[in-house]
Amino acid sequence: MALRPADYLVHMGFVEGAAMWCIGFEKQDQGVTILGDLVLKDKIIVYDLARQRIGWTDYDCSSSVNVSITSGKGEFINAGQLSVNGASGCAMFSLQHTRASALLLLLVLMIGSPFLT
Repeated sequence: MALRPADYLVHMGFVEGAAMWCIGFEKQDQGVTILGDLVLKDKIIVYDLARQRIGWTDYDCSSSVNVSITSGKGEFINAGQLSVNGASGCAMFSLQHTRASALLLLLVLMIGSPFLT
């Protein structure tokens, strides 16, 4: 994954004319870096459950997404206009929940889980 400074730094304004930036993620004591929502913005997450892989790529989230289902058919949705039960206010929660689930799955695949052994 190629990270640009804007992907992990947050511009907090200016102090005495100088730009002030803050780190968007930090390294944990266990040697694991947690990449959160800030790094995954403008990315599309791809799950390959059959091969137990997860991946991501740069993506314009206002574009349509081809969603494949087990029947082999696909359907197109606009990721920027997702809603739950017609309530557009729930769309952001749904997307954030998906990103959190993707991050958790990635960590389990990378580190392993004592519950899976």
